[in-house]
Amino acid sequence: MTSGSYLLKQPVAIENFLKGLLEGIDFSLAPTNKAAVLKTMTARLRLPDAASAEVGYQDLIRGVEPKPYPSLEGLRNLQRLMRVHNPKVGSIRVEELVDDRIVRRIIEGGFLDAVRSPNR
Repeated sequence: MTSGSYLLKQPVAIENFLKGLLEGIDFSLAPTNKAAVLKTMTARLRLPDAASAEVGYQDLIRGVEPKPYPSLEGLRNLQRLMRVHNPKVGSIRVEELVDDRIVRRIIEGGFLDAVRSPNR
């Protein structure tokens, strides 16, 4: 998530960030990288044991989309929940918050195919 002004001023930085994010997601979801992902999760999250890392890894596999396009439905659900605390949130048009041009261009341009883990 970023502001419209930053998107206009720094499109290259945003594109590079998204490419790194997509490559990281692809690496993390590749079955051949499971051991490296578990090791990283255990160390970086300071998990107490391998079983905790495995639970987190399974959540990652189930919950992370390989192509993370913004979800209008998800944003509408979030809006509905936030409206309870701030009624003004209900007046926002969710469609106006989403600009997925860069992520679509990256994915549809074949970036993931170029960096995809070979055993995925």
